[in-house]
Amino acid sequence: EESPGIYTISVTYTTEATVVVTPTDDLATVGGITTTQLAVRKGENIQHFTITAEDGTKATYQLTINVLNNNAYMSGITVDGTAATEDGMNYSITIANTTSTDIVVTSLDPNAMVNGQQGIQAVTPGNNTFTYTVTSEDGEVENTYTLTVYVSKNDASINSVLVGGRPAAFNSSTNTY
Repeated sequence: EESPGIYTISVTYTTEATVVVTPTDDLATVGGITTTQLAVRKGENIQHFTITAEDGTKATYQLTINVLNNNAYMSGITVDGTAATEDGMNYSITIANTTSTDIVVTSLDPNAMVNGQQGIQAVTPGNNTFTYTVTSEDGEVENTYTLTVYVSKNDASINSVLVGGRPAAFNSSTNTY
């Protein structure tokens, strides 16, 4: 008995795959695959089958059906090592005054693709919005997430001082009114 071939295919997420094996010779028979509808699960699904020639010669083949994941969900977002708060497709976090922050975005499925600004990002006081798209491994599902990083302000200065409705004079060399 020979083992002449391994066939491999990746398919989008499904729980059933239609398989049709056609021998080269019309008089050869296929054994090992009892149905053309195979139950499959995410990941590798291996099926062996045998072709028996008219004279009884047999060859065994392997079919690997790789069912790709359709998960495009976010696992979480951290900003400077702290988890952002999740609210559906939106994440938010407040951080102390800074000019840059380290953003790490993680998809639930490690094979999904995450697009958007990650790593060290410039930020300014107030709201800073970042958008991320997670695409499933099979490319069929895409989810968009938003991260709002609020950078608190460190301005403790006085705009003006009024006394009896009149502005007090400010001495900038001594920081006094």
